Amino acid sequence: MQSDEWVWGLCGALVGSITTILAALSARTMGYLELGFMHKAHELNVTKALSRVGCDVRCELRPILGPNFSPHIEIVVNIYNEGELAAQNLTGQWEFAPNYPGEKRVSQIRRDFLGRCEKYLDSYLIPESGGWGRQGAPFDVKIEFFYTIPGEEQTQYYGARYTYNRDKQQIVRQDV
Repeated sequence: MQSDEWVWGLCGALVGSITTILAALSARTMGYLELGFMHKAHELNVTKALSRVGCDVRCELRPILGPNFSPHIEIVVNIYNEGELAAQNLTGQWEFAPNYPGEKRVSQIRRDFLGRCEKYLDSYLIPESGGWGRQGAPFDVKIEFFYTIPGEEQTQYYGARYTYNRDKQQIVRQDV
């Protein structure tokens, strides 16, 4: 009888030890899974916390002289920040460059701060553009500026070029 008790005691100890080891391995695996999820969540938060500065350019028709005359073209430049982190010290320029004999126009971009969902708007009414008719005269808009992100030493660069598409009567971004 004593030998049976000893065997059952040994079996109980082995079952308890195996259960403890399996529970420890299970907890370790769950910990790794949780750490993996936390790491992904942290990566998403870091991605959201970046400055995501962008730009778009539109051409809008403005009936300056009334309904009997062709409308003028106004170029609207919009610089925005879709990121959670602000962009600072925006400096640069955007340039209206006609592809015909005419004057270039350069506008300076100066902004101390561009926060989340904020915009920098600037526009230029092209003189005598009402006489261009439905075809429109070709022109380019070039944008270049630098900005910094709080806590980073490196200056960021943004550059884009847009060309007026006569067929679509809209401005189209070109690869730089």
